[in-house]
Amino acid sequence: MNRMLGSSLDTVFVTLFIYLMSVVSCFSEETLEVKTRQLPLQKVLIKQDLHDTAVKEYVVTRCMGNAGFFITLLMKSGQDYKGYADLNSGFFELAKLFRMHTNMKRGIEEGEESIIKDINDTSSNMMMRYVHDSNDFWEATGSRFVETYIEEDLNICVKLWENVKSFVEDDLSFLR
Repeated sequence: MNRMLGSSLDTVFVTLFIYLMSVVSCFSEETLEVKTRQLPLQKVLIKQDLHDTAVKEYVVTRCMGNAGFFITLLMKSGQDYKGYADLNSGFFELAKLFRMHTNMKRGIEEGEESIIKDINDTSSNMMMRYVHDSNDFWEATGSRFVETYIEEDLNICVKLWENVKSFVEDDLSFLR
């Protein structure tokens, strides 16, 4: 028993040490830009099991953040953002379903209120990273998203949503 406890504490300390070192490295001037820039969604997905429900939840939550970025951009310029709001809402519902499915498979009980808060917090964080990166792109190129990973992520998210809508709207009479 003591051996297991000692091993668990060692793991906790090693994990804490690695975390603290990564935080410290984020604040060095040389690595700040690299550490704060979000990876393109396509690069993130290359090494992931696309059948894993947790990965699917990440993707749709990230798409919520991407749509939120475009909603914010369009609102500031007084343009219509309804299409992005619909995209955001649809991905939100999918994220909730994926979270509930993942929790059910793992035997975790989590209230809907907690799920909603976590999904909103995560997508807001992702949206803020898009905003931060778009500001960097603006300073460097004069464009916030054109020909950047932000635009690539949007294309992935729109394609994903079109496939989801197609599946939902399809006539499933062939299943009878």
